[in-house]
Amino acid sequence: MFSHNKRLQYTVRVEECNPGLANLMLEQFGGPQGEMSAESRPPADVREGAYLIERPFPPGKLPGDPRFTRTYFDLSQGEAVPAPGPWNDPARFDVVSRLEDAIAVDGGSGMPSVGLTAEEEELVTAMALRTASDPQADPPAGAELGLGELERNDEL
Repeated sequence: MFSHNKRLQYTVRVEECNPGLANLMLEQFGGPQGEMSAESRPPADVREGAYLIERPFPPGKLPGDPRFTRTYFDLSQGEAVPAPGPWNDPARFDVVSRLEDAIAVDGGSGMPSVGLTAEEEELVTAMALRTASDPQADPPAGAELGLGELERNDEL
């Protein structure tokens, strides 16, 4: 049975503009070099690049938070027993199995919060207006353009 809980494991607190954090989030979740993209790459690509790693933490990357580096969060809920292995060995890790104990582990409520200055809030609002989509727009799709029925400049 699947249960979706919208509370976050780590509380998100946006209190300032932080391009470094934005870059890290892009690397982890989006973009061609993102973590999600890396999951879909063939393992051979990863092995070929492994020799390039000189240190465990290259410049700009921090080691894990010591409060959590030796913690295994067993978030699989239900009757199925997780397969034992070195990744969840209680002798090597502090295993957290209760879902309630795995939410907001760094303090807080687990709900995101935003604390921007008035100037930053004004900039964010201006950007949201500038980049907003037009729900009434119906631009030609690439497939329609490929049919040759529309001239490229007709609809654009």
